[in-house]
Amino acid sequence: MSKVKYPNPKFFRLKDHMNLKLQGENLKELGGIIGGMIKDTDWKAVGAAVKKDAVAFGKRAKMEAGMFAKMSN
Repeated sequence: MSKVKYPNPKFFRLKDHMNLKLQGENLKELGGIIGGMIKDTDWKAVGAAVKKDAVAFGKRAKMEAGMFAKMSN
């Protein structure tokens, strides 16, 4: 029966070979992409769509509540 060591030493050896400078550059690039997407978003259209969905949900909930109230035992 072999002994299992926790935490896994292979994982920590692999972690030591990570190039943190390149990881930082990748995160910087990713942040730029996300920032560009946020900047290019038409927030008025997003707000209008959210409002439309909320109104439709309210109407549906009201209709279903009315149907539920009319149900017999």
